[in-house]
Amino acid sequence: MAATPAAARTTRRSAKLRNGIILGSLLLLAGTVVAWQLKPAQPKPLNSDTITLAKYFASSDFQDLDEVQKRPYREVIRSKNKELAQALANGKITRAEYDEAYLNGWLARTVRTSPTLKPRGKIRSSPEV
Repeated sequence: MAATPAAARTTRRSAKLRNGIILGSLLLLAGTVVAWQLKPAQPKPLNSDTITLAKYFASSDFQDLDEVQKRPYREVIRSKNKELAQALANGKITRAEYDEAYLNGWLARTVRTSPTLKPRGKIRSSPEV
């Protein structure tokens, strides 16, 4: 039995509809991924716990901040050296995360005490978004 012309048109129409739905879904998925990648990261609150801050220092989100925005975080972590060492000893953070946070605290101290590295501008209590 041969397919009738009406059945062939219906089959072609349903194939086009199926292909259109698949293409639309793929475009929607690609657009969502692109929008998610372009969304700016939100800085962590300055009153976050030491472990969260240490992980934030090691992230690319922190590296993307400008120096004025990094300064308050460095000041906060500088005052948490004992908690930082305890988190490393307990295995809550990796050695790389500890090193990054510790060195940022050291940098805050160095900038504060060095006459040639005095910070320019007022230190903000929270970064601008």
